[in-house]
Amino acid sequence: MTVYGQKGQKVMAIDLTGTAKALEYARKCQDAQGW
Repeated sequence: MTVYGQKGQKVMAIDLTGTAKALEYARKCQDAQGW
């Protein structure tokens, strides 16, 4: 994900590789705990 400022300048870039997998594991963990 790349964030740009109002003037179009690049502010930051964040690598989101693996984010979906991490959320999947978190959901499974919460389900196992009855949340």
